[in-house]
Amino acid sequence: MRDRLLKGDWRVGEVGERSQVRKPPPPFTTSTLQQEANRKLRLASRQTMQIAQKLYEQGYITYMRTDSVHLSSEAISGSRRAIEQRYGKDYLSPAARQYTTKSKGAQESARGYPSGWRADANCR
Repeated sequence: MRDRLLKGDWRVGEVGERSQVRKPPPPFTTSTLQQEANRKLRLASRQTMQIAQKLYEQGYITYMRTDSVHLSSEAISGSRRAIEQRYGKDYLSPAARQYTTKSKGAQESARGYPSGWRADANCR
């Protein structure tokens, strides 16, 4: 059988196309951030949180420990404005996605980006 497969004349009989819609993953929680950092970058939880702390100190994030995937309306509108300014309306989804947290007592973060963050200044 191997020889027949190697010596055979192979042709593509049909090529089909279909549209596919991919949805973005929800925002990170502390747990999912640590899991992805370990899976993709092989970082220990401690290393991940040290990096998150540095990002916080440098003003890139407002809070690095959260159990909630909720994004404030300020963060969503700022992000949408930045996408539209930088890439145009073609790359902006028709409506913002809102994610919900499954646990009832989830600890919420204040914002999705630092206070004083401006789309025109921070997205270049």
